[in-house]
Amino acid sequence: MKRVLVLVTLFVSVQVGLCRTYVDPNTSGLVHQYTFEDGTANDSVGQAHGVLVGGAKVENGALVTTAQDQWMEMPGAI
Repeated sequence: MKRVLVLVTLFVSVQVGLCRTYVDPNTSGLVHQYTFEDGTANDSVGQAHGVLVGGAKVENGALVTTAQDQWMEMPGAI
């Protein structure tokens, strides 16, 4: 019985591992994208670049704010 339980557990574990699939996000209609990968708040798809306010900064691909008066200002058209 213990051997059957081990085999079933192993089988289920392998099946779960094989079931993972990659889902490609559909970016064909993407209007704006802020990746922060280049160290700026620039829009990598359009021209709606953000402005870092109050000492906000970009580090390691992330927007960093350490106080309430720090943010990224978006263009008015967004």
